Amino acid sequence: MGQLEFRLPVGSMRSGQTSAANTKKVGLAASQLGLYRDYPLTWKIENAHVSILKALEMGKEPRLLCSFGKDSTVMVDLLSHYGIRKVLFLYDADEAVDWDHIQTVVDKYKLDLIPLSKGRSLFYVIDDIPMLLSFPYINRSCMLPMPTNIDNWRGTGEFVCIDNQLRVPYGPVLEDDGDLMFLGQKITDLNVKLHLTVVDSFIQEDQEAFAEKIARQGDIFEIGPGLPGCSPLKFWSDNDVWNYIEEKELPWSRKVYKDRKRLPHTYPCCYRCHDPNGPVTVECPIMNRGVPNFCHFTKDVDLELEKLVRMGLITTKEKEGALNAV
Repeated sequence: MGQLEFRLPVGSMRSGQTSAANTKKVGLAASQLGLYRDYPLTWKIENAHVSILKALEMGKEPRLLCSFGKDSTVMVDLLSHYGIRKVLFLYDADEAVDWDHIQTVVDKYKLDLIPLSKGRSLFYVIDDIPMLLSFPYINRSCMLPMPTNIDNWRGTGEFVCIDNQLRVPYGPVLEDDGDLMFLGQKITDLNVKLHLTVVDSFIQEDQEAFAEKIARQGDIFEIGPGLPGCSPLKFWSDNDVWNYIEEKELPWSRKVYKDRKRLPHTYPCCYRCHDPNGPVTVECPIMNRGVPNFCHFTKDVDLELEKLVRMGLITTKEKEGALNAV
């Protein structure tokens, strides 16, 4: 495929570039989780291709981190123009997974599916939203933290035991030579919102600066030591993604989505014995008896903030500022 050239609207900014005149506007938009929200989808598509082309100059073996959700489907379609077929797939037991849809996408784009080993995980709760952070190898030397929001088990039906997930050993090294990672992550995704929530809750005076930092980071960045990553959809909204899917008539899963909304996970998670808001002793549905709630004893503010630092959600400086504000 020949070199593509795209023209951006007059006065628009490419990823990672911010003029002095636009600094305040970009910071405000970022704090509202709405960067470039007023730009037309045609511009966002063109800018995504510009980002992809820039990123391809940084690696010879590109890969797509793919969940086969709506964002991943758009990424598969965008990258198909450049002959990128190898996708890394992380399967979580608690996720809603539509294997028929996955097979449809694999066949349509002739993908080479490379499964990732989930490996050890970390569980945490921010703003009453439970998250599971796994650490799979994505090539021979790099492990990438992958956050997944989970549904709380309500006491009936099948479930995934968070305690068992946390005891899983680290997975094996992935024997793959990928040296450039594409992601379908958007700034409006849940884990980014949670990051802003932490900053907003503890260090309100720094949120504008933090939002500005996200805006300036752009959509090409380092996701591991010497490993570049690219998120061409970073400044897209969910509606942009769905509009692209409809315009291009791309396949999407009716088992995972309904009316543009995500359906509950296939298997919700029981995290009673790791609930920071739970009592000292909880009833374990597997052993049918009371067990200690480990997180009840680690609710100390300093420990909770230190966990966020280790997850990369806040900096040590932000932690110190939060402790001073308590």
